[in-house]
Amino acid sequence: MPDESVSSRLSRLLKPRLPFGRGPAPFPPDFLFGVGTSDHQCEAYEPRWEDVRDRWERERGRTPRGRAADFWTRHGEDIELARVLGCRAFRFSVAWARVEPEPGRFDPDVLRHYRGIVRRIGAAGMVPVVTLHHFTWPLHVEARGGMISAGFPAWFAEYADRVAEALGPEVGYWITFNEPTFLPLGYFKPWGMRDYLLPPGVEGASSGEQVRGAEALMRNLFLAHREARLRIRARHRGARVGANPFVLGLPAGLQRWLDLRVRAVRSPEAWRRLERSTLEGYPDLLTGVVDVMFGAFTRTPEREKQVLFSIGYASCRPAVIVALDDPARDLADLAGARIAAVRASSAPAALARCGGHLELRWTRSLDVALRDLERGRVRGVLSDDRLLEPFLDRAPGRWRLVPLDVPPQEYGAAVALNREALRRETDAAIREVRGEPAPGAPGRGRRRDAWLSADALAAVRRRGVLVVGLRRGDSPFARRDPETGAWSGLEVDIARALARRLLGDASRVRFLAFDPMWRMSVLRSLWLRPLEFLQRLLTLFSTVANTDWWYLGMAGQLPAFLCPPECVGEMDFVGVDYYWGIPELRWDRMRALYDSVRADYERAPVHPRGLRRLLSRYARMFPGVEILVVENGCIEKADGVDRVRYLRAHAGEVQRAVAAGIPVRGYLYWSLTSNREWGRPFGPDSDFGLFHVDLDRDPELRRVPTPAAEAYREILRTRTAFPAPGGGVRDWMRRMGR
Repeated sequence: MPDESVSSRLSRLLKPRLPFGRGPAPFPPDFLFGVGTSDHQCEAYEPRWEDVRDRWERERGRTPRGRAADFWTRHGEDIELARVLGCRAFRFSVAWARVEPEPGRFDPDVLRHYRGIVRRIGAAGMVPVVTLHHFTWPLHVEARGGMISAGFPAWFAEYADRVAEALGPEVGYWITFNEPTFLPLGYFKPWGMRDYLLPPGVEGASSGEQVRGAEALMRNLFLAHREARLRIRARHRGARVGANPFVLGLPAGLQRWLDLRVRAVRSPEAWRRLERSTLEGYPDLLTGVVDVMFGAFTRTPEREKQVLFSIGYASCRPAVIVALDDPARDLADLAGARIAAVRASSAPAALARCGGHLELRWTRSLDVALRDLERGRVRGVLSDDRLLEPFLDRAPGRWRLVPLDVPPQEYGAAVALNREALRRETDAAIREVRGEPAPGAPGRGRRRDAWLSADALAAVRRRGVLVVGLRRGDSPFARRDPETGAWSGLEVDIARALARRLLGDASRVRFLAFDPMWRMSVLRSLWLRPLEFLQRLLTLFSTVANTDWWYLGMAGQLPAFLCPPECVGEMDFVGVDYYWGIPELRWDRMRALYDSVRADYERAPVHPRGLRRLLSRYARMFPGVEILVVENGCIEKADGVDRVRYLRAHAGEVQRAVAAGIPVRGYLYWSLTSNREWGRPFGPDSDFGLFHVDLDRDPELRRVPTPAAEAYREILRTRTAFPAPGGGVRDWMRRMGR
């Protein structure tokens, strides 16, 4: 075989292996193929049963679940869809907030409803798989201290007991906590993240407080799981109780190093030092030219990976400015026209996300783009409506705006990732200018938590002046008097309020103006970027973010202050949730893996062989204990791999594992239908459903089969993920033109 280049070899190794052609022995006849749903993601919202997640999403302006897929009333239809696919297992979750609307009061009607679902699943020839806690819990539990309260294990055990009593012995598998490895991220906010990934989120908590909260939660999860298992098995002898931690596919050497790192922890103090290293930023000398950047800076998911944004202080929508006599009235009228746009503007990306398209001519600033419009080089200029409105006032009767049907966006002030304390003070300054009460005392008196935690505030005070970046040119939020040079506007008022909080003098601000294309660069030092890579790795592979701590505890390999000895081995099966992984350490793949934890699924690295490696790992850790793949699934396309190829590749790795003697009992695809993906806008990059439901535009919520549904049905019919060449799904895909 001729030598191949390093790049082509890496490309070959990283390409997901697709299991077409001859393969291992078929799945055994009793193998449990199935699908899954969850209460919050699939059941319709009702105010009387609001849960912690509903409130958390509303407070943060995230997409509410609304009717979701309306599983509460349409569960019969969904169970039938699973039966037609050929499934032998059906997973659903019980909504604790519905079952126990008040402390100690359990709703018998709700329990009868869930009992009916169990019976309907059994009547359809499937095994019910029930989850008791699927990322949410009642408001009254949080009001009493939440999951870190000393009383939580008892509260959860009582709830589990009542549900076990009502649902009966027909439940095949009980899952106490869905993805317990993710739950600490509601108390622990990794470095560089604007907000917590999960509720409840403790605003303003120091790094030490975050670590202690995550520590208390981990211990409580083990205790609550044990108590619930004892209650369930007391009700139904032989019940199988476990959990399904979220796990990443990592290179074997890296996984061994992570295990050794965790096993080496012997005291709470050592563990807290280990975890706090993932929360704290870098010394101030690594920051860029400015402390805070305004400049009509739109908050976008892409930008939030590189800087920290404040809360919003103004909203905008993309629009196009055209001549007054231009006949265009909407986006369709501008199709094919040449439109100018600023290279650093977020408006084109927002337009593309909504399916809009224009032929764009890039410029370095809005002034240059408008000169092109005046000279007839372009038909219009695309930007935010708030930035274009001053030009209408400057030349009345000459221009007009064409509004675009695009969701509104927010402007926020940006700071470097290592300046969390400064970001909090900027939030407080924005609230002050709005006339809202600002939580907490001014940063001037904050306690220094570690050598890095107060760096940004201390550096500003040493310098004696706050350096603020603004947008060069006309802006409705920051204007400079051409004669006096004085700045005025909303952004200027916020900057002065921030200077007053930090320095006690609103006048101690230096304003610098930049073209929009330089806004990100002046915030971030070049020296910070290689260190960001190191910090992201530490964050991803901390004990809290390390996706395997649950089973290290079950195997007796965590210290007793995290997993009490009586909790070791308290499980009847090994549950696994697997989606993404990497075969080797590469910067681009590591960054994509880090982003996948933040729910950026489109770039999430697909690594099917990682699933089989994990199944082999758990077979060694827990000899003779059956394994259940509780979740595995894909959005429409991730990492260039569509859902059909992803499904067949991962099912093929499970088939290889079973053929090798690994005791995998079942595989449940996530998810049966489209669902609300935890506050994210609904679209192809958040839809995991085998059956597509247009959650936003179809009032009938019709279930439409996707190509992956047909592929899954074929796997279940033939008992193999390896169809013969020229047959099965390959023929079907050819007929569909795929």
